[in-house]
Amino acid sequence: MKNSKPFSLDPSGLARLSGALTLDTVAAIYQQAKTEAAQGRPIADIDLDAISHVDSSGLALLLEWQSVASRDGRSLHIRNAPADLLSLVNLCEASDLLTIEGRNHSGAAPAMQSGSFQDAIA
Repeated sequence: MKNSKPFSLDPSGLARLSGALTLDTVAAIYQQAKTEAAQGRPIADIDLDAISHVDSSGLALLLEWQSVASRDGRSLHIRNAPADLLSLVNLCEASDLLTIEGRNHSGAAPAMQSGSFQDAIA
């Protein structure tokens, strides 16, 4: 069953996001995550399986969370990324900045995102 709340954080630090991750939603999601972090519950991993759409604002939020994790000496793993996010990561040449894994609904091993936009168009 998919999560109906746009942001939830389980006790292990797994953040589950749902709906759209866009300019219209990132501010509220960011505030929820900030509130959790202030209570000593930082994000450890992110599951995007229930995300329907991501724009550049969503990518900026993920990059911010990665920056905070790195600054705090933690790693952050993003899994079940939708195709539009993977395309945006490549377009922005941000694949070296995120540990991100695409969706795997076919039963095959999920592909890790790597390379650059230049590799994709070569």
